Amino acid sequence: MDEVEILPVAGPATLTIFVSMNRPGSIAMAREGARAFVECLRFDVGRKAADSVALVVSELVTNALRHAGGRCVLSLAALPDAVEVAVGDSSLVRPQWRISDRVGGGGFGWPMVHRLARSVTVTGRAGGGKTVRAVVPCGAGRTPRTRHGLPHSATAGLVDGG
Repeated sequence: MDEVEILPVAGPATLTIFVSMNRPGSIAMAREGARAFVECLRFDVGRKAADSVALVVSELVTNALRHAGGRCVLSLAALPDAVEVAVGDSSLVRPQWRISDRVGGGGFGWPMVHRLARSVTVTGRAGGGKTVRAVVPCGAGRTPRTRHGLPHSATAGLVDGG
């Protein structure tokens, strides 16, 4: 992730990443950004929860890129006992449940997101499109802050330049 700009902002720990399928490896970079975000939290969320956050990010970003125009915005926010993963895209079409297809390789992600998250919501965006939010539990009663004096908020640009 060589195009990262960190902006210090007071408040809860958040990260925003702009993702484009025109940039090779963008899904992997979004997943790596999520792992780095979780590692910067003051409390240890645990390996299982960190893996769950990375998997939810991967599934939601992949679906947005594949089905909603090839660009999306990934936002992560630390909550006292969870990480909220939000993916916004330009499509008005809501994610669909479908029969999983082992041969065609599809239909597994949306049910997986629902299994890993405490809650999943889909809301319309004011400028058009939608945002899918999944709250992934990471422990109880912890106050999320960043470690080692790192900023509380970061913005990472992973766009293709266009």
